[in-house]
Amino acid sequence: MKTLLAIAGVAALLWVPRANATVEVRIINIDPNGTTIDGDTGWITGTATNASFVGAVGNYDITSAVSVAHTTTNPLLDLSYGAHTLTNSNPGTIIIEAMSNGYTVNTPGFLFLDNGNSLFSTGTFTDEAFGGNNNNICPGGVNTCWSTGANAAPSGTGSNLIASGGPFTSPTTWSVNKTSSVGNTANPYSLGIVISLANPTGLSTMTGDANINFVPEPASVMLLGGVLLFVAGAVRRKVSRA
Repeated sequence: MKTLLAIAGVAALLWVPRANATVEVRIINIDPNGTTIDGDTGWITGTATNASFVGAVGNYDITSAVSVAHTTTNPLLDLSYGAHTLTNSNPGTIIIEAMSNGYTVNTPGFLFLDNGNSLFSTGTFTDEAFGGNNNNICPGGVNTCWSTGANAAPSGTGSNLIASGGPFTSPTTWSVNKTSSVGNTANPYSLGIVISLANPTGLSTMTGDANINFVPEPASVMLLGGVLLFVAGAVRRKVSRA
């Protein structure tokens, strides 16, 4: 009986209630002057777990732009991305965004990871992670949650900057691994990832995967460890008696 209660305790600890969630992805192509939008998908809303887009946006072909959200397991928000230019003359800046809301996992901090590679003669790659302070998300529409400029972060949501990587300014691979010192301040809350390749020249490509993980709360880790030790001991005693 004690073993069953312990197992039930583990299940209760690991179960996190799922809030209503929306996952969005958006791709924007801005001309080299930063003033004209050459292509814009607007915010594409998916299911409660994923949203995706593949196809041409302005001067770029998007071969992989898929965001996947989880509320009970890592990664909390994951964005795989891939794009190549359709012209070798001033294709402008490509920006890929992913957002999701409804997260209910409390965390003392967020871990931002991004690993990718590129092939471009000139240009600047950057990445950023946002959220944790509210549950806002972007309504459907071309210009909502964005105005102008190289940083197309979901500014209309009032999301906090969690961490950023780059700029990377030459053909390279990159590896971003940053932990924020502040976790979520709201529950439920939203998260967002923005990656951009600014003004490459020549035929260019970029591929990679970025995600935001949660850092477990120390108390939860200790409690889980204690419960697991109790279960292991109970099972060991039962086996010994048998």
